[in-house]
Amino acid sequence: MKRGLALAALPVLAVTGWLLAQPSGDPIVEGFRNVEVASVADAMEQLYGQKAYMAHDMRPLFKTKFAGPAVTVLLKKEEHKEGAAASQGMLDAIDAAGPGSVYVMVLEDGLDYAGLGALMATAMKVRGLTAAVVDGSVRDTPQIGRLQFPVFSRGVAPSTTINHFRFAGVNVPVKCAGCRSTAATSWLPMKMAWR
Repeated sequence: MKRGLALAALPVLAVTGWLLAQPSGDPIVEGFRNVEVASVADAMEQLYGQKAYMAHDMRPLFKTKFAGPAVTVLLKKEEHKEGAAASQGMLDAIDAAGPGSVYVMVLEDGLDYAGLGALMATAMKVRGLTAAVVDGSVRDTPQIGRLQFPVFSRGVAPSTTINHFRFAGVNVPVKCAGCRSTAATSWLPMKMAWR
């Protein structure tokens, strides 16, 4: 009897943990969640005179909509033999990101390389991140789809970044699929919404 109650409580605990990991109600993020992306793009262009949307080839793995403060990660193309140690910063960024964050990874000249796969997507989901956006490719798409973790990328490729890229910074200004962050967004989280 006690074992049955304990097993029945597991789903409740899991849902409670997930709810606690959700954003605390930032009114700007909540506002982005309630409007269409096209409206945000139009407003940004009218107010600031700049293109604030990504290239047409940035695609979701499944239909979704999200918003949250950005955690930017930059990987520079560089052939080396240091293995995963040269990329450790991108994993550290996942651990340091707050719940509700959007992980924005830019792979310099990286359309033929997967910057994210099922293991990283699982870590992001467990840590309460909202989504990931990869200016490059992703892999393990069936597993990521089963996780129902929102991921946008410019392509799908089986290759790894290990020994081909080096971590170059977290929360630094980046240009992701044509959309540039500013110096201010390196310390003030950039709000994002895509559909």
